[in-house]
Formats: sequence, C-alpha cells, structure tokens
Amino acid sequence: MKIKHLFPIVLLLALSTFTSCELFDKVDDVNFDVDVPLEFDVNAVGATSYNKQALLNASTDPDVAEYADKIKEFKINKITYTIEGSDATTQTFTGSISVVDGGQVLSNLAGVALTNNTTETELDANLSAFNDLASKLLNDKQELVEFDGTFSDVPVNFTLKLRFYLTVTADAL
Repeated sequence: MKIKHLFPIVLLLALSTFTSCELFDKVDDVNFDVDVPLEFDVNAVGATSYNKQALLNASTDPDVAEYADKIKEFKINKITYTIEGSDATTQTFTGSISVVDGGQVLSNLAGVALTNNTTETELDANLSAFNDLASKLLNDKQELVEFDGTFSDVPVNFTLKLRFYLTVTADAL
C-alpha cells in the first residue's frame, strides 16, 4: 500500500528537478532594449541608381558594450527611418535596406518621398532577414548594411537616419 503512494511522490520530485534546471539557466539572464542608429549621407548626382553601405555597430550602445561577452541573443523588433537635410522637392526613392553579407533584404522601400521627415516611420519587416541579422550581430556586434535603389530624379542630397530597435538577452553573471 505504501509503495503505491511513494511512487507518485518520487515521480513528482523527479519531474520538478528536471524542469527546474531550465529555470535556473534563465534566472540569471538580463533582458534590455536598445536602439542603435545608422546614418547614410546621400549625395546623388548624375545617375539615378544608388548604392551605399554603412556599419551597424550595436556596441556603440553602453549596455551592449557592458555585456558584450555575455550576450546570448539579439532580437530585432523594428527599424524606423527619418529623412533630414533634404533639398528634394518631388524626388522619390524605390529600393531596399539589406544586410551586405548574404544580401538578405531587411525592408523594401517603394516611392518614398525624399522631403524632410523628422517623424520616425517604421519600415516593413522581413522577419527572416531580421533573424539573420540578429544572429550575425552575436559574432562581433556589428554588420554592414546597404541602402540600394533608384531615385526618381537627381540631384538629391539628404541624410537617411535609420534606428534599429533591439532586445538583448545576456547572462548577468
């Protein structure tokens, strides 16, 4: 009789021990949100097609720099843009924002007016490319990003300011 009651208790203790190991692994994790800026200074003269690369460096954020060796995961939540210092009147841009290594398109842009716009506008997300970029950031916390496409007319001069909103998971200990 007593053996019947002992088995469920032992089983319950064993199960709670195994599931607790996973919980202890995550108990010392710290999650924090950061936003990492990236700028493209654009001066297009002559040709309407355009291509420029810039380095996205997550380590410029002090929290990322502090936990750099302990980061377990990056998650890209969204990318926004503003346009500043523009001399455009009616020009538009059609193209993409991509990761240089592998060419994954983070977001496509279609008919974007190049007039000054200091209100952050969220870009459409390619989740597969977001995940790919997040994995690449784990290595050295930086990655080349490309702004590529065609202007409706040139000359045009402006600064495209991107902001990458990230959630970072790091080991606190």
